[in-house]
Amino acid sequence: MASAQASGPAGMTACPSEDMLLWLEVRTETDLLAETMDAYAGPGGTLLPLGQFARILDLGIVVAADGRHASGSIDPRTRITVDLDAGTAQVGTAKVALGLGACVRKGDIYLAAETMEKLLPVRLRVAAEAQLLQVTPTGTLPLVRNRQVAERRAALSQLAPAESSVLASDPYRAFSVPAVEVNAGQRFGSGDVLQSRWLGVRAAGDLAFAGFRGFVGLDSAGATNVQLTLERTSAENRALGILGGSRVAVGDVATPDVQLGARSVAGRGIFYSSAPLQPFDFSHPLVLEGDVADGEQIEVYVDGTLRAARAAASGGRYRFDNLSLGIGDHQVRILFYGPQGQVREEVRSFQLGSGLLQPGQTAVRFSVVQPERPLLRMEDGPWPRTGDALRVVALVDRGLSRRITAHAGLTRFRPWYGQERLAGSAGIKAMLAGAALDGVIGLDSRGGRAASLLVGSRIRGISVRALHAEYAGGFVDETRDPMSGGVPLRRATEAQIDLAAPLPGGRRMPIAFDIRRIEQQDGARRIEANARAAGMIGATYVNVMLSRQGWGGSIAGAQHLASVETSTPLAPALQFRTGLAYRITGRPGIESAYVSTQVATPQGDLQVILSRQGGTPSRLRLDASYRHRFRRFDLTTAGGYDVRTRSWRAALQVTFAFAPTARQSYGLAPSSVAISGRAAIRTFLDANGDGRWEPGEKPVAGVQVYTPAGTVSTDAQGRVLAEDLGDTLPVQLRIDASQSSELYLAEMPGAIRLVPRRGRTTPLEIPLRAAGEVEARLEMATADGAQPLSAVMLELVAEQDGTSFPARTDNLGTAMFGGIPAGRYRLRILPAQASQLHLALQAPELVEIPAHGGFLRMKPLLAHRVEDE
Repeated sequence: MASAQASGPAGMTACPSEDMLLWLEVRTETDLLAETMDAYAGPGGTLLPLGQFARILDLGIVVAADGRHASGSIDPRTRITVDLDAGTAQVGTAKVALGLGACVRKGDIYLAAETMEKLLPVRLRVAAEAQLLQVTPTGTLPLVRNRQVAERRAALSQLAPAESSVLASDPYRAFSVPAVEVNAGQRFGSGDVLQSRWLGVRAAGDLAFAGFRGFVGLDSAGATNVQLTLERTSAENRALGILGGSRVAVGDVATPDVQLGARSVAGRGIFYSSAPLQPFDFSHPLVLEGDVADGEQIEVYVDGTLRAARAAASGGRYRFDNLSLGIGDHQVRILFYGPQGQVREEVRSFQLGSGLLQPGQTAVRFSVVQPERPLLRMEDGPWPRTGDALRVVALVDRGLSRRITAHAGLTRFRPWYGQERLAGSAGIKAMLAGAALDGVIGLDSRGGRAASLLVGSRIRGISVRALHAEYAGGFVDETRDPMSGGVPLRRATEAQIDLAAPLPGGRRMPIAFDIRRIEQQDGARRIEANARAAGMIGATYVNVMLSRQGWGGSIAGAQHLASVETSTPLAPALQFRTGLAYRITGRPGIESAYVSTQVATPQGDLQVILSRQGGTPSRLRLDASYRHRFRRFDLTTAGGYDVRTRSWRAALQVTFAFAPTARQSYGLAPSSVAISGRAAIRTFLDANGDGRWEPGEKPVAGVQVYTPAGTVSTDAQGRVLAEDLGDTLPVQLRIDASQSSELYLAEMPGAIRLVPRRGRTTPLEIPLRAAGEVEARLEMATADGAQPLSAVMLELVAEQDGTSFPARTDNLGTAMFGGIPAGRYRLRILPAQASQLHLALQAPELVEIPAHGGFLRMKPLLAHRVEDE
């Protein structure tokens, strides 16, 4: 080619040969601008194409048809012209020499990178060995400005979804066959070991156009506990139809938390809420509750550190209602350790915000509960703390502006062993200088007064939460001191810090500090401080906690405790765990210690535990259990020996469930399906476009569905069962068809939103549409013949509804359009860029994608300059 072989006018030299061609990836610190761009290694450094690079940066610079001149603008006030014949360029009022190596190839002007920096508002770093061109803007480039505008538009609404999603509809039914879980067993042994039999039945499903859940526990003494609840939830705030509501429940329910006064308690009653299901407020303690198998031990880890642990409560339910967390994202892991060695895990993600509502938005919560009384009471409980007094809670929040929300509450309650009272509170939530504030004042009918201020913020990854409250007149605040039994307070102070400390190798160690000080009206004081840390030491996960508990007044004292737990995978199926709790002050000694080995196989789980309990005298125990998974049920055997009392015990337990399968039939299953909601998913090619599966429509295998419990894939029939989806709170199921049995599929929503229900297997039909993949090549006539035109935005525009699908040409002038639904389309250059570059196609191009989709390669498209007409 002449322009590559001979020198031209004064300012132009011969371009390097094709042997010196480089393909560079173009990117900034945060964004990939182009996967490939042509460049040449020249005697004066790396030569870059002016026209192609300008199009990548969205600059309106056009190279003339002769290839020796270019003109355009960097911004409305700065115009640029390039004259290769004269060897100079004009940028605004400044004249720039083009320098060594300027040449023409394939209709574009190639300039040295150093020269390009003088013409355009960028700094460039070429790493030829890494095939990388690093771009650092020194001014506001159009592509940067356009991205900033898009980010500002997305930030205008806090409620805007991060990705496209659709809400799956699953209306309540008058009746559905419930999912049922049965747990039965017998315990026997020597000496004082209690001989007993037990039966636990948990059921959940739809009843009376609501979600039903129930639990019945029996033992050798007869019925011990019965719990029943009817509940409706709605992500669209239509749980009661035109009366609204996001959650309505009757039966065994719990009251909502208030900022001052009555804490959340469970009992029989009613509950109504119009507050959004998903958002969580840092000013309220996080409440974790759910179903639990008989005898399970529970541990709660927040961001990697152990925060709470306890044995299962009666009634087949667990509840943690005093987890105060700071603003930000938190991952909560709930581990369940069964008495027969089984271990299961739930992982939940919570995003705690300031609790602000949108301007004009109102949220109401109301509950009437008889505390600590199940709906059907078969025997007296051990704590007659509140008698038959009803607890009534009414809360209202109202968004005044984007940064201010007002809230008020009215409660009628009787503290433990205290007198019944009526309490009111009012407050303001606000955002100020990046911190969330919640100020509240409260009064009660017995002369009590209170005021509190809560501050929360997140500073450079460190979450800070601090609260101080003052009381007078005998005000009882159960939220600050839930175990006080209703003792009037004088003041309360809390502080909490959470951070992730960086470690060598890019790892991080979660650390948490918290302190709580309570001063009662009678002068007694209590203080509790904890420091927690967790991290990996080799292959071992270590969790450490130091705790101080002190009290003052007529009886003063303090104790210091230290505990450490480790977990080490010795093999893929073998886990080794240890734990030690040590009392440092007072009477130093071991509070408890254990060593545990767990072996998990597809056929069953084996666990052996050696434990020691402190005290006088101490106790040393050896326990072992094995659970075997049969096809239709689980059978568990367990045994133990107490060294001090020389007594032995043994147990035998059978567990099975009756629930829907992936094909909507019912059968026996060994898993605990009644505990959590599920989804029976079917993926298929929607041939007629009605969105519903019909006989004869082709199933799609290999579609991956990402759920909170893990990833599942559809089988050859296009079916899969997604389990352990939780209940009440919305979940997102992300769909990925990239590895499916169909190569060409149209784009689909990024996620499906679903509000799962206990015992309900929601049928989800995911219609997929066949699509086409189109390859288009754009060329332009130059003095060297037709040359590929790179970095140009093309789009396919549907004739039916005007939907457009954009794609940018690469360094070979090729643009790939994927996921194009069947139909007729018109291909064109993006109008804004066509106007900017004065380009047009020689002739209109029509593309038709057949109903079955597939690959389509178009003939080369020829572009021309409008001014040439």
